[in-house]
Amino acid sequence: MKNLAKISACAFLAAGFVAITFGQIQTAGTLLVDVDATAQPVGQFAYITNNGSMNGAFIATNTGVAGISPQIIALGGNGTHGAMLDGNQIYLTHYTTAAAGGTPQLAPAGLTGANPDFSVEVWMYKATINNETGPVAWGKRTTAQNVSYNWGRSTAFGGFSWQGGG
Repeated sequence: MKNLAKISACAFLAAGFVAITFGQIQTAGTLLVDVDATAQPVGQFAYITNNGSMNGAFIATNTGVAGISPQIIALGGNGTHGAMLDGNQIYLTHYTTAAAGGTPQLAPAGLTGANPDFSVEVWMYKATINNETGPVAWGKRTTAQNVSYNWGRSTAFGGFSWQGGG
């Protein structure tokens, strides 16, 4: 019984070491996009700065529906700030600058070439789960050239979906 107690204590102690030993966040190469709305003031916004190596800004675009605008909100009224997009009419497009006349930025070859090496991390709050929500995508489905990170319950798409050649 005494040996069993020692083994149990060692197993418990070892489990404690495992529980407190975490690896560092890893990235697959250079961090290209880093958009963080937590320090933005609450209210309507026109763009969010990209702090990643591609620089520039993500400019909010409305597909033409009046009265819908992107907002920085505080979750629960006074919690963490985040960008609220409506999921249908508002999207963000990456430009070289937030100033008028900026050039839209295409995804770099490292994301679009053969066997690209990338990772995606999204911190997102969504009150309802749809079949498919694409918090991050590059390309356009309409041109059959798209990669999107998906979040939802669809059994047809999974975590990532690719459309197009290559």
